[in-house]
Formats: sequence, C-alpha cells, structure tokens
Amino acid sequence: MKRTLSLMTATMSIFALTALAGCSSPTSEATGEGVAERTGAAIDEAGAQVKEGAKEAVDATEKAAVEAGKEIQDAGDTASMTSRVRTAIVAADGLDIDDLNVDTMAESKKVVIRGKADTEAEKNRAGTVAKAAVDPNSGYTVDNQIVIDRD
Repeated sequence: MKRTLSLMTATMSIFALTALAGCSSPTSEATGEGVAERTGAAIDEAGAQVKEGAKEAVDATEKAAVEAGKEIQDAGDTASMTSRVRTAIVAADGLDIDDLNVDTMAESKKVVIRGKADTEAEKNRAGTVAKAAVDPNSGYTVDNQIVIDRD
C-alpha cells in the first residue's frame, strides 16, 4: 500500500509539474518574436492613422487657404469698385451729392449708392455715372438709393 501511495503521489507530481510546465512554456504569442510582431503591427496602424490625419490636415489647410485667398481678392475688388464709383461721382461736373456713401457687396455683386440730391435729374445722373464707373464684365449692378432732398 505504501508503494501504491508512493506511485500515486509520484504520478500526480509528474502531472502537476507537466501542467505547470505547460502553463509557463513559451508560445508563439508570448515569445519576444510574437510581441515584436504585435508591436510592429500596432506601429504600422498608428503610422497609417497619422498619415491619414496629416492628409486631412493638409486638405483642410489647402481649402482654408483658397477660401482666404478668395476673401482677400473679393475685399480688394470691392474696395477698388467702391473707390472707382465714389471718385467718378465726386469728380463729375455739376453733380453734387450730399452725404455720399458707396457700398460694394461682393456676395451679391451690387454697388449701392446713397446720399441726398437736389433733383431727380441729379439722382439719375449720379446713377448713370456710377454705372459707367463699374466694369461691365465684373457682373456688378448699381442700386441707386439716393434720396431727393431739396433743402
């Protein structure tokens, strides 16, 4: 019986050691090679995400630069148009518009003239001068909002 008990104890010890050895034996995932492969794959994925993010940032920056360029061009166009129309009205012989105000709207392609004229003829002449000052190829129209003020 002692011999059987010793044999059983020895057999169980071998099974226990085998089981423990199996748990601690390196598998392909637990080896340095497996860790390196997973790490490399994670780095590749992170690199792809950074590359995509950088591409999106470049695209957004390019779009913003184009929009800013258009806004600057529009601002320059409107300032030039406003100056041209105002100068033409002020320089016109026999035309005296009080409180002259010229606004140019790039979005609506409109030049609005405001002020006070003594007569309807003076108001109409100011509108004609303004239309002549606007480049016909620009697409801008003139909105004559000058009021008649006989004071």
